[in-house]
Amino acid sequence: MSAEVADAVDVAVLVIEVLGALIIVAGVGRVTVPAVLGALNPAWGNIEDARLSLARALLLGLEFEVAADVLATAIAPTFTEIGKLAAVAAIRTVLGLVLSRELRAA
Repeated sequence: MSAEVADAVDVAVLVIEVLGALIIVAGVGRVTVPAVLGALNPAWGNIEDARLSLARALLLGLEFEVAADVLATAIAPTFTEIGKLAAVAAIRTVLGLVLSRELRAA
């Protein structure tokens, strides 16, 4: 693989990872006030709605992170790096499945 392709993939992985992180940060920011208000007094906010909204943001952000991991494996030169990426992707996938199940149950 040429150095230019590897560099382009590295940039794409970075962009996708940053997008995933921004989605998660935006989700946390969006639910912080309703969650705190709902925890203090149920009349001020619905903590369950805030929790589900956060779960949706986490799930979407994790999907972006897994996509970045999959793309990164395309240029991983060693089995050790591929193994590390597989472990991280597996953990993120399990978290995503748990969050999906929780959202369906709600």
